[in-house]
Amino acid sequence: GRIPRSSDCITRPVRGDDLVVFVSHRWWSGESDVPHPDIADGSNLKYKILCRGLHAVIAMQKLKSKEVERLVVWMDFTCVDQDDAELQKQGIQSLIAYAARADVVLTPVQPITEAVQAFATAHHPIDLVNYGERGWCRLETYVFSCIAEVTMRPCNLYGYGLCFKPRKNQAIDPQLGLDGRAGGCMEWLQAREKLKLLNS
Repeated sequence: GRIPRSSDCITRPVRGDDLVVFVSHRWWSGESDVPHPDIADGSNLKYKILCRGLHAVIAMQKLKSKEVERLVVWMDFTCVDQDDAELQKQGIQSLIAYAARADVVLTPVQPITEAVQAFATAHHPIDLVNYGERGWCRLETYVFSCIAEVTMRPCNLYGYGLCFKPRKNQAIDPQLGLDGRAGGCMEWLQAREKLKLLNS
């Protein structure tokens, strides 16, 4: 699978009983000629991490199998037009409306040493490497916090990704980044990822 693009036309209006997960993230494609939210090597790494993160949200919310279809995802690349500049501008200007409908905010953590180390000790989204350094990401976090305060709803800002303290200069095994699991006792694969609340 891959992160859907707006041109895939898979969006629908939000319904009253939907559980809306807003993906707040920084694009990982770097200086690629064609900007994309995932990394440019074709591994669809962010997509895989987001899928596991969404499964963790489903488990946290205790959704039964017949209720899973209530979970919907808002992500800029998918839900804001990527081809028409005017529609894209309108989508960006509607951030507060999208944020007001969100029940959970999910930020994927890139499986690189600095990001994993920061996530292990993070207490707030701005503590995250790469994400917390960008003004737009900080603005999104601020908007969600304000909306939660005004509406007197909980502010459910979560990070998802590898969560342990690697040694300094220890490279993250690429397979661990792709799978989120590592070999453990008796050859069992142990999950090394975590859904972590980042509200303080």
